[in-house]
Amino acid sequence: MMQVLELMSVAPRSVWVTQSLPDAVSLFDHQNPAVVVVDLREKPVGVITKAAISHEAARNPGRWTRTRCAHLMDPLTCRLRAEDSLEEALAHYRGCGPRPLLVFDGDALIGVLYPEYVLAATPASDRPPPPAGIPGTDSSTETL
Repeated sequence: MMQVLELMSVAPRSVWVTQSLPDAVSLFDHQNPAVVVVDLREKPVGVITKAAISHEAARNPGRWTRTRCAHLMDPLTCRLRAEDSLEEALAHYRGCGPRPLLVFDGDALIGVLYPEYVLAATPASDRPPPPAGIPGTDSSTETL
């Protein structure tokens, strides 16, 4: 089976937990539809996707610009290593639904693994079932 290293992207830009969602939006680009949320010690604590912010903006059009990243981020629940197999990511997706997963070398963030790449490289019979209403799991949703 393939390794995480073969499909991961470079680490996306980061925002502080105290920054607002528009600050995160300003960091999205074509290569990275997610940003890493870091605490005040600059340690990664979660991820925010463009899709999750789009969902929040549609749900709360008058308030989303005042929402802090800490309130919308997907908390860091999985730490992958570059040498891990894609089965590690699939196991996490089965439990929590597809979402960007951070890749570390020790304590250093070195990349992000996007579910689109993992699922495209995985036979259909091995893929987890599609999520039901989990924001941020589908990067094909509307853009900001």
